[in-house]
Amino acid sequence: MKGSVVGENRLIPLAPGYIPGIGHAGALLKDPFRWLRRCVNSDIYRVKVGPSTSYLVTDVDMVQEILSNSDGGFDKGGPLFSSIRQVVPNGLASCPAHVHRRQRRLMQPAFSPSAIKNAEAIMEAYAEELAESWVPEQLVDVVSEMNRATLHILWGSLLPSAESPLADLEKMGPAVSDLMRGILIRTAIPSKMQHPLLPFNRRFLQAIDFIDTATRQIIRSAVEQNISEGLLGVLINSESRDREGFEEELRDQIITLLVAGTETSASTLSWALYRLAANPNLVDQIRSEVDALPSDRLSISAYRKELPATLNFVSETLRMYPAIWMSSRTSVSTIRLGSNSFEAGTDFFFSSYQLQHDPRTFESPEIFSPERWSGQLPLSSRPGFIPFSGGGRKCIGDRFAVYEILHVLIAIVRRWEVSLVSPGTAIKPRRLAANLTPERLFLRIDKRP
Repeated sequence: MKGSVVGENRLIPLAPGYIPGIGHAGALLKDPFRWLRRCVNSDIYRVKVGPSTSYLVTDVDMVQEILSNSDGGFDKGGPLFSSIRQVVPNGLASCPAHVHRRQRRLMQPAFSPSAIKNAEAIMEAYAEELAESWVPEQLVDVVSEMNRATLHILWGSLLPSAESPLADLEKMGPAVSDLMRGILIRTAIPSKMQHPLLPFNRRFLQAIDFIDTATRQIIRSAVEQNISEGLLGVLINSESRDREGFEEELRDQIITLLVAGTETSASTLSWALYRLAANPNLVDQIRSEVDALPSDRLSISAYRKELPATLNFVSETLRMYPAIWMSSRTSVSTIRLGSNSFEAGTDFFFSSYQLQHDPRTFESPEIFSPERWSGQLPLSSRPGFIPFSGGGRKCIGDRFAVYEILHVLIAIVRRWEVSLVSPGTAIKPRRLAANLTPERLFLRIDKRP
């Protein structure tokens, strides 16, 4: 068994959905979420993606051990990160462990509580602009609108001096989607099938070219202006500025932000609005909290305690629909998980979606129930709840994302009632998408009662 220390392992079962010659690529590409919900009868499964054997870890404690990485036995790696590093070799989310600490220390000031408090003015302003742009009885393409919102908020708060024509911003969202879809497909299928002329690959390569060109233009402009605001300002004025390869590292960090900071939050917002439309009984409690908030200059950090039902709702949305639904690590030394030993170079997958839909971790996981979070700290680090990953590689922008989501939700709930165009119709996740995003979600907008 490739990747295992021979002679010490108990038999590790093959994950369901295996097809000879294809492995588990078919299950991952056809309906990965159904496949993951089936993976609940073993703590570890063997998974065949490409020519080698990887392992899917489904036990909460084992995943926590991988994330905490207390003995340094794991690093980011595996087929998923191999695909990501083809695009972003050295970004904060994809860089190896020996680089990560320095990068995170440099970027942390842009995500400090004071920096996020300053960014809230931009979050609130654009959330209000978005909500005011809608009209009664409008059919809203929710995913498109939320992608547009999160991109503008990111641009305005973290890249405030990076001027770009609105047309470029409008093109950035689809480009990011094509990029992430290409990464997912390239992870699941053998390299010999990744012909440049295949439609998904052609869009993937076009997306890389567009995003790379736009990012380098942003960097040149920012360096020439010697900006001091936002993340660009933090990085440009850091001690790394004179390091060899600084511009390439800066390029990787900006692309990482665009990928990790737009479509992920947009997906969560889209599912949240879907749940408000599908479960109108949830709206009144949230609206009563929202109506008691200040009408402007809202600071989420100052009013978190006034939003228990709203925060429970966001927590449950993140549990049921984690945007980043799969991740991986590679062992860098001989490690032990449970009663199994694995040699260096073994690839491990783990899934926030699988853990958060596992009845061993959450009771009745397929029922959307914000009440399950009552009496707990909002967005608490409950075992098995990892929508922003965990450990030393936890998402640096988790608080930024939550505050952004809350500002947009508050602006919409204050003004509008949202309803399904076809009541009773279940919305499914988009196929072949790197993020857990709803497929063709249109909602009707009406004045609130």
